Amino acid sequence: MYNASSFLMKRLLSFLLFLACLGHARGQEVDTRRGTDSVRVYFRLGDARLDPYFRDNGARIRAFTDRFRTLLQDPVRRIRGLRVTAGASPEGSTELNQRLSERRAEAIRRLVSDYFPHEFGWLSTVPKGIDWEGLEKLVQADEYMPYRHEVLDILRYPPEWITPHRKSDDERKRRLSLPGGGYAWRYMES
Repeated sequence: MYNASSFLMKRLLSFLLFLACLGHARGQEVDTRRGTDSVRVYFRLGDARLDPYFRDNGARIRAFTDRFRTLLQDPVRRIRGLRVTAGASPEGSTELNQRLSERRAEAIRRLVSDYFPHEFGWLSTVPKGIDWEGLEKLVQADEYMPYRHEVLDILRYPPEWITPHRKSDDERKRRLSLPGGGYAWRYMES
């Protein structure tokens, strides 16, 4: 059985690698190719340290760095940049989750910089705070999720009002605690 708490209890981080690959010019013709690659790594609850032994992070990172190294050695491609995107699950305050996602993105950025110090043009981090899209995907994939359709409606149709301090995130979390008198929320936490 799929355990939704793996998302809620252990923070999700994903690399999103944007590669713009340019080919060599052949006469008047230019061959331009673009591509992306990604790897997902996981963090322990409330933690921004990357543990290679947690949920196969080490194997995931090795596979990604092998693919990345192969691309770097390809003479017809040039990697223009790398984007690291980090998120957190909804437990805790919105501000805490934003800071946590910033620290996680920075941990991954440092790791990539250590592996490949001068290999591409730019390296940026995108801390997302709460990763609502990732949570929606996990709920969608969990056929045993209680009140699944209600939870998906809450995730897909957030409050229409948005304030500068992300109060809509707090309202969405409050609404997620309602289905089944909190049973759906407790299921996601367990």
